[in-house]
Amino acid sequence: MPSKIKKRGENSYLLSVAVGYDKEGKQIVRTKTIQATGMREAEREYNIFAADVLQGKVAFTGKLKLADFAQQWFTDHVKKNLAPKTQRSYQNHLNRRIIPALGHLDLNKIRPQHIMKFIDMLEEGQVRFDGRKGKISSGALMYCFRVLSSLFQDAVQWQLIVDNPCARVKPPKV
Repeated sequence: MPSKIKKRGENSYLLSVAVGYDKEGKQIVRTKTIQATGMREAEREYNIFAADVLQGKVAFTGKLKLADFAQQWFTDHVKKNLAPKTQRSYQNHLNRRIIPALGHLDLNKIRPQHIMKFIDMLEEGQVRFDGRKGKISSGALMYCFRVLSSLFQDAVQWQLIVDNPCARVKPPKV
């Protein structure tokens, strides 16, 4: 990589930090675009960004949809660690409620507002998988929230996102 800091516009700079190599030998680079008044300020921002990247505080920045991560999470975590009945229940909630409503979003761009809107949709009966009309039970609503929170918590633990958006949302009442 020829430069760690590239000037992109009048006050815009692209910061790049190499963090190693993947299994194909391709260099893994974390990037961040900043606004700075000059090169000296950009260098200070670069030092802070590089320290955060090397300490593991900067999450995966690639495009990973919630639907793709949910499939990976189900295979890598749920199937290996949970009982068969729990696996079936998780799969029902993932495939019939969570993925249809949130699966199209990038994992690292999901915010508490998305979770609150999803909970509202569940409460209004817009995301039912049994074909009936009306609201779902409060227990089913809470269980769906727990599945989603567990999914995000593992994404945090695997350093794909920085924090769990469900942690900033009040859980639904049972």
